[in-house]
Amino acid sequence: MTLGVFGHDFAYEMECIVRLFFPGNKIIIVNQNNFTDNDFVVTQVYPGVGDKQTIAVRVRIDGFDRTLEAGVSAVASGELLERKLGAMLFNLLVEKTGKRPQWGILTGIRPVRLCDKWSCDDGLSDEEIFMKLTNDYLVSPKKAELCLKTYKSQAKILKGNTKDSFSLYISVPFCPARCLYCSFVSYTVEKDARLVPEYVRLLCEEIAYIGEIAKDFKLILKTVYIGGGTPTILSPSQLEEIFRSIEASFDMSGVTEYTVEAGRPDTVTVEKLSVMRAFGVNRISINPQSMNAGVLKAIGRRHGPEEIHAAMELSKQAGFPCINMDVIAGLPSETMQGFTESIEKVIGFTPQNITVHTLTVKRSSNMRGDVDAFLSANLETGAMLDYAIARLAKRAYLPYYLYKQKAAVQNLENIGFSIPGFLSAYNIYSMHDTHTIFAAGAGAVSKICFNESIDRIFNYKYPSEYIKNFKDVIKRKGALYATNHPEKIYPASY
Repeated sequence: MTLGVFGHDFAYEMECIVRLFFPGNKIIIVNQNNFTDNDFVVTQVYPGVGDKQTIAVRVRIDGFDRTLEAGVSAVASGELLERKLGAMLFNLLVEKTGKRPQWGILTGIRPVRLCDKWSCDDGLSDEEIFMKLTNDYLVSPKKAELCLKTYKSQAKILKGNTKDSFSLYISVPFCPARCLYCSFVSYTVEKDARLVPEYVRLLCEEIAYIGEIAKDFKLILKTVYIGGGTPTILSPSQLEEIFRSIEASFDMSGVTEYTVEAGRPDTVTVEKLSVMRAFGVNRISINPQSMNAGVLKAIGRRHGPEEIHAAMELSKQAGFPCINMDVIAGLPSETMQGFTESIEKVIGFTPQNITVHTLTVKRSSNMRGDVDAFLSANLETGAMLDYAIARLAKRAYLPYYLYKQKAAVQNLENIGFSIPGFLSAYNIYSMHDTHTIFAAGAGAVSKICFNESIDRIFNYKYPSEYIKNFKDVIKRKGALYATNHPEKIYPASY
């Protein structure tokens, strides 16, 4: 399919909208009106008469051929032009396909940030925000309500954030085996166990260097999040090595939330849980994804429902104040009945947090050969998500953070739920650009918000690259010292 982009700079945004309706199609973007493709979409902005300009969209696909035009002010902002052009394109594609994606023309990752902006910066009421989402951005009423509820849940934590506070993210990108849908930077321990000891050693050195930066800038650590991969693939002694490095490098007195992902239930042991609790970990994430043995086997998990039960029992006995559990809507071979049973079983564990993900099929996953099929199919995924949202609401779980991923089935969302008093501050901070997050390890990205601008520092993607180029990892973080302490860019120990 050809996408014509004439007289404007919104090619990416228009392509994202087209992909909502035709996720499996190859889209060729052209800037000249000389293409020969029989199926095409044209989006155009051109001068009108006087103080007006004209925006136009034409969709010609499989015999359908319709054009919409509208006049807008000649001095209209780029944001307004993009939104109106996108809405016209969206409406024509709804007419052509009969499909109406529930998030309308909001194709970005973090829609809740709009509620924050409209409330805090523009002073809009809840009712005005709801109407803006549904009328201007064509979001369905139920998704607009969900977006607004999520913002209201997290607003108190966002308002309590201070410029001198920060969080620490630590990446442990190793897993027992690679899940079928996984696109994260993770190595299987079976193949790359030899890398783990050196990786842990260097990871602790990077943690120590971040500690130096935090002290120099007088920053206060609020949350710690150790993610992956599967951090609990490490041995108890390796976990302890990381915990000791954190404890030695930071003032932990201000830490309110300390999370470790124990995503694979089959990696959870009494010894590892004991080490976590001894060092103050107060939040753990056990991620079954499904409670259906057949589905777990289909996605490459090496555990069954019985290991999930065992891991949850051990975690409760260890005394973790907050436990999160993840499920995924739309997994291969998952049925609506199977998903609802999984939700009911997860609720039965009474975790403080439950995160419901939509299956995201990226070309870097082992599902890459079926990407187009999965994005176009799985028509029950939306109903699965609707069930989970309604059921969790009845059990007094609040939606508190929400994000969307490219290539998610039906452009649906991932959403975190919490019982009152157990919202994960780190998860909320990660969705907004108001809180500094220093990140250590392979694939980690630091987000620096205590300066005037928001800066990001990227680590090398793969563990082998991280180990090989560790001096450069330190150099990149050391660049924060460039103005005040140039001598600290290249610490002697590195």
